Amino acid sequence: MFISEDIKYVGVNDHELDLFEGLYEVPNGMAYNSYIIMDEKIAVMDSVDRGFTKQMSHSLKAVENLLKSNGVKVFDSIEAVAEFLNNEV
Repeated sequence: MFISEDIKYVGVNDHELDLFEGLYEVPNGMAYNSYIIMDEKIAVMDSVDRGFTKQMSHSLKAVENLLKSNGVKVFDSIEAVAEFLNNEV
């Protein structure tokens, strides 16, 4: 999903979830909306359910590769977050 050059979507959709917060019916599942905001520093806003950390890690790596291919210096934090997510599963 394209938002802007400086904001990248790295969330995932969960089509298996039937109750949000264990209370509210969500017959079509839900989205874990997570974003990378790139400015003077790079920020990851929000996260995903533990069961989707590998998918989010893959999205983070894709953004990291895009940045590197455009000559942007990537902060270690993107690599650290991706590594952390991979180790959490």
